[in-house]
Amino acid sequence: KELKELVKENMLHERKHQSEQAFEDEMAKQLVENNPVDLPESMVKQELESFKSRMKQYLQSSKIGFEQYLTMMGKSMEDWEKENRPKAEENVKFSLIIDAVIEKEAPEVSEEDLKKEVEKMIQGVPEDQRQAIQPEKVLDAQRDNLSYHLKRQKSLELIKTEAKIKEE
Repeated sequence: KELKELVKENMLHERKHQSEQAFEDEMAKQLVENNPVDLPESMVKQELESFKSRMKQYLQSSKIGFEQYLTMMGKSMEDWEKENRPKAEENVKFSLIIDAVIEKEAPEVSEEDLKKEVEKMIQGVPEDQRQAIQPEKVLDAQRDNLSYHLKRQKSLELIKTEAKIKEE
């Protein structure tokens, strides 16, 4: 293929991905807004800790410590938590809603689904390291996590197909 065609394909793929992500974000927002959920404080704190951990990892690549970042931004830890709490609450609510859908709909995850997911994971590993990976051992070690991940994906797909889109 010519470079021009490849660039065009990549741009179309990127636009499609952005459009799907925007739809999923709006769907999540609507689910959270329209389904009141009691939030366990421990889950919100755990989500904030997860945010903080990801932020520390990101900052580490720039050789900046989290405390240094807070100082540079003129924020205290309490300020940072207060600023990030609404998103943490939204994430926890969304997870609880998806878990309820999983429980109600009980999407099936076959052995074949699990094997395909392991293959996708292996494809993300550098080629020179793939041969050392034993798919059966990965599947055995990650079965529960993979099963939950796939049930979550299937539940999201179900919600997407059932979503009623309103033009504003």
